Amino acid sequence: MNFISSRAMKFCECGCGQRVSKLSNRFVRGHNNYTRENKERMRKNKYALGCKHSEEANRRKGQRQKGKHQTEETKQKIREGNIAYWSEPVHRAIRSQQVSKLWQDSEYRRQQKESHTITYSDPTFRKGAKQRNARLWQNPEYVRRWMKSNKIKPNGSELRLESILSQVAPDFRYNGDFSLGISIGGKIPDFVNINSRKQVIEMFGCFWHRCPVCSKGKSSSRKNDEKQTIRKYAKYGFSCLIVWEHELNSMNTLIERIGKFIQ
Repeated sequence: MNFISSRAMKFCECGCGQRVSKLSNRFVRGHNNYTRENKERMRKNKYALGCKHSEEANRRKGQRQKGKHQTEETKQKIREGNIAYWSEPVHRAIRSQQVSKLWQDSEYRRQQKESHTITYSDPTFRKGAKQRNARLWQNPEYVRRWMKSNKIKPNGSELRLESILSQVAPDFRYNGDFSLGISIGGKIPDFVNINSRKQVIEMFGCFWHRCPVCSKGKSSSRKNDEKQTIRKYAKYGFSCLIVWEHELNSMNTLIERIGKFIQ
C-alpha cells in the first residue's frame, strides 16, 4: 500500500483545511472564490454593487432558459444542498439579520408593498395561487411541516372550549394543530369526533371571523365565513358546529347547543 507523505500533501489555499486532489491545484473545486483577496475584489467590483442588466440582456437570458427543465436528480441535489445549508444555525442567523435590516428601510417596505399589491391585483394570479395552495393542503406531510414551522398551538379560547368538551362531549379531540392528522377538503377542523361520527366543531374568534353580534354596526374588511364553512364540511358529509368566542361567556347556553349538536 502506498502512503502519501506529509511533504506531498497540499491543502486548499482558501483555508478550509481540505486537501486538493492534485498537487498542481491551488483550490478544492469551487473554493477559489473563498479567498480574502477574491472576496475583496468582488466587493469592489461595480457589478456586485447593484448594477443591473439591461432589459434586452434580461430578455435574451430568459429566451436561453425558456423550455429548459432540470432533471429530477438535479432537483434532488439542489433540495438536499438547501436543506444542509439552512440546517446550520449560523446561516439562519445571518439571513435573519439581513432580512431584519432590509425591513428597517422604509423605501424597501414601500417597494415590497407596491409589488405585493400589483401582483395580487391580477385575478389570474390570485386564482392560480388559490389552486396551488389548495393542492398543497391536500398533502398531509406539507400540512404537518407547515404546522410545525409556524408553531401552531391552541389559543386561549380553544383551550376553554376543549375543557368544556372534555366534560360534555368527550368524543371530541383537538385537531387545530393537525395533531390527529385529519384534514377535510383542505380544511383543518379545530375539534373532531373520533367516535366514527362525521362531526366537527370550529372555534371562531369574534374579531377574526367578524362575529355578527360583536361586529354589528362596526366597519370591517373581514368576512363572516360561517355559512361557507358549514357548506364546505357538508360537501364531504360532515356536520359542523360553529362556536363563537363570545359564547364562552354563556356556559349553560353553550353546553345546551353542544348537547343538541351531538345527539
